[in-house]
Amino acid sequence: RQRLGSSPERTAVRTGPLELVEVVRTLVIEDSEDGRRAQAAVAGLMDVVAGTSRVESGRINDPSRKYPGDVCIRSATNATIWEKAIEVRDKTISATDVRIFGMKCLAMGVREAAVVVVAEGQRPLDDAELGVWAHNLGLGLTVFVGWEAFVHQALFWAPEPKPAAAALAVTMIHRRLVAVEASPKAIDLWLRLVSP
Repeated sequence: RQRLGSSPERTAVRTGPLELVEVVRTLVIEDSEDGRRAQAAVAGLMDVVAGTSRVESGRINDPSRKYPGDVCIRSATNATIWEKAIEVRDKTISATDVRIFGMKCLAMGVREAAVVVVAEGQRPLDDAELGVWAHNLGLGLTVFVGWEAFVHQALFWAPEPKPAAAALAVTMIHRRLVAVEASPKAIDLWLRLVSP
């Protein structure tokens, strides 16, 4: 169910790989909406990488036992298995928060996890220490601080070339904003940011 008559599918889009980082950052900084905007952006980017049939994103602030993370990707060969789990945080976190998420992933059988931290003022985390901790538990763990690395990684691993993947991300993020019930203001801002 779309709230506005316009959508990126019906609007000329000029957001390429280089611009996508900035438009996502602007969308999220303008108003967190309790994490809705950041989660929609991450889910939309994962839709581009893995396809919408494999990506699931729970409700905001729902401490669900059903999902290991905010955005999860099912296995391409067995839909009952979570292949990857991503926690999305637009507030500052500690290494302890990352470990708690990693343990939840392991408890739910997920061996590949990522944390996307996009809060302004996030202090650097000790990647080496977290990496050793995760490795000793058999967990693949990646921490992305800020949007740049995450967006560029997603576009690189997408099946489409980067320019096409960026254009598809615009549409997928729009759909995810609607799905997480982001405000009409957020959806309008997204359409303005990505339009020529």
